[in-house]
Amino acid sequence: MYRNRRKVCWICGASVKPSDNYCVVCAVTVTRESLTKAAQYGRIASHSPEAEVRRSETQRRHHAAKRAWRPSDLPDWLNEQVYREKIQPRLAEVTVPAISTALGVSGPYATDIRAGKRRPHPRHWKSCSGYRSSTAAS
Repeated sequence: MYRNRRKVCWICGASVKPSDNYCVVCAVTVTRESLTKAAQYGRIASHSPEAEVRRSETQRRHHAAKRAWRPSDLPDWLNEQVYREKIQPRLAEVTVPAISTALGVSGPYATDIRAGKRRPHPRHWKSCSGYRSSTAAS
């Protein structure tokens, strides 16, 4: 009975594939509105009291770790030049979750570290050096 019925766009009535609800033109508008609404909800959620508390605790931990770190904690061979020339290029072969977990940093920050857009604090260099084939400078 319904086999010969054509499927039409829910907004403008144009013909669409059986698997679609909107034509190409209307789908762009619907998708844009959905993404805009999702982004608004995301911004609201990211500034909830619970999110602010978590962010504050994380910042407190990171600041304490920076204060407690001493440059003498690094091996003599591990300096900025070694990080830049030997360690950072090899991070491109490491997954973002692995970097994030090893350093205790967020995924977006780990992505930037991996891409070479950001350099982690020197206290993290020793952890990053574990991704090298050898831990001594060559």
